[in-house]
Amino acid sequence: EKEDLLQQLQLDRLADGYDYKEKWDNDKERFYIIESLVEGIIDKHHIKTVIETEPRPQLYYFNRGVYRPKADGIIQKEIRACLGTHAKNRWVSEISGYIRGKTYIHEDEFDTDPDWISVENGLLNIQTLELKPHSPAFLTRVQLPVKYDEEAECPRWLKFLEEVIVLAGTEVDEEYSAKMGTLQEIAG
Repeated sequence: EKEDLLQQLQLDRLADGYDYKEKWDNDKERFYIIESLVEGIIDKHHIKTVIETEPRPQLYYFNRGVYRPKADGIIQKEIRACLGTHAKNRWVSEISGYIRGKTYIHEDEFDTDPDWISVENGLLNIQTLELKPHSPAFLTRVQLPVKYDEEAECPRWLKFLEEVIVLAGTEVDEEYSAKMGTLQEIAG
């Protein structure tokens, strides 16, 4: 629904005779334009502003399972797409300020659950190996550049472990299996 606000603003701009300068000078219309842009952009890109970043709070946007820095450019692009040539620099700055103010979070709100990590194809629980879809509700700025595949096998790794653990002529037993499991867990 909030993305519809952005689309409506774009359609209004394209409509014949729609004058944002006139609308901006009317306080009620100006509030509608600002609120529509702010809510639409936040909802579409899941903007977060980290208070503790220096020299000023850093804006992040959610993209492919991870919060990425430098959302300022995306925000400006959306504002200019909606307002077109009417997007004065002071208007862009004012709207960006509203977005920043509505999305403040603290640094420690990211990566609060150590059992979950973001990988290219979803969120992976490292305890249960459950894979679930990415979600902007999981606040992370870190993503491993791998795809989790529960069916994957690592024959070279297993061969290496076998060479390291099993001495020539030694039979595979429970102790061997336990050592293999321990080394695999240590290596990740």
